[in-house]
Amino acid sequence: MFIVQDIETLGIESTSVILSNTFILVDPDALPEDNTEAFEYLLKKSITVKFNVKEQFDKGRTTEKRVIDWWKKQSEHAKRESLIPRATDFNGKQGIRVLRDWFSRIPNAKQIPVWVRGSLDQPCFDSFLRLYEEMPFTDYNCYRDVRTMVELVYSNNSKAGYVEVPGFDDIRYVIKHVPSHDCAYDALMMLRGKI
Repeated sequence: MFIVQDIETLGIESTSVILSNTFILVDPDALPEDNTEAFEYLLKKSITVKFNVKEQFDKGRTTEKRVIDWWKKQSEHAKRESLIPRATDFNGKQGIRVLRDWFSRIPNAKQIPVWVRGSLDQPCFDSFLRLYEEMPFTDYNCYRDVRTMVELVYSNNSKAGYVEVPGFDDIRYVIKHVPSHDCAYDALMMLRGKI
């Protein structure tokens, strides 16, 4: 069993505003055989919190113009899921409480590997937790990098930390930068990438 995490941000520094955060607990033995069904199953198992941007900005979290400009070029769906403010956005304390409650229901959660894509998610999320005087959800040494794993295991077929998932015929179904989609597809790549 492992956890996949993805955050969407307004910068590439550890102090960046966090737009949204998704976790998925992955039990490889529970996944349907069909990869499209497995993707749907993982989406249903995910938890996502969308955070209030203004509150974070007022507390000193940072943004970068080039990242804000990059967001303007993303799909409308991705922007609705993370970028565009909603009345239901959680303040920091509320959102952390929702995520921590989800995490607390996992037996031995602090010892389960947490897979993230690259080197931003862990320090940014940990910095966010410190801002709200909250402890990390897991030990620092439980974090792993999806890109590295994909490159090592699927070196013949991977490109830039991505690999095709056999039987997942319509990659357009995965909406990039929707954190639940990114997490679910990362899990499938790690478990079922094309060798």
